[in-house]
Amino acid sequence: GAYSSPGQLSYELTLSRLGREFKDTLYSYAASRTELYPFQYKPLLKFLNSPRKRLLIADEVGLGKTIEAGYILQEERARKHVSRALIVCPSSLRYKWQREMADRFGIHFDILDSKAVRGRIPSNSEQGNVHRDFYGIVSLQTLSREKTLNVVLESDPNLDVLIVDEVHEIGAELSQKSLLEEYDY
Repeated sequence: GAYSSPGQLSYELTLSRLGREFKDTLYSYAASRTELYPFQYKPLLKFLNSPRKRLLIADEVGLGKTIEAGYILQEERARKHVSRALIVCPSSLRYKWQREMADRFGIHFDILDSKAVRGRIPSNSEQGNVHRDFYGIVSLQTLSREKTLNVVLESDPNLDVLIVDEVHEIGAELSQKSLLEEYDY
């Protein structure tokens, strides 16, 4: 339609743009309690520009893969894309992940044992479960128990984010039928 003035057109264009998500703006920039190392933002920027929203972070030891994963998680939460996340890591790293996510990003994760995994991971088949927040950490060792893994896979987990740390430590029993294969990550 016709606009009464150039100012009205500018107003309508600005309003239209504000109603959409910005791809070139970080919603959570400087919201974490971390030191700024620009290279740690590269995975986040790559993730945001990825049509599939999947990313393998395989940096050298000590370069901040946990921080890079945290930036992605925090950004997705700021964009309201994440309310259900699971971190799978070696048993010895569970509390490190929990502490890093809480201290640096303000996100509280529960440590899950095999009983909690079976009872708390959100399922697509549960009524009313779609909007329930879930942030959990489970060890590779717990998940590699066949009974636990089968229960998780059979429940059709409803997760927005899956982070697998030390993926090279996944045993043969887990790699044959894994969350990664099941969800085409």
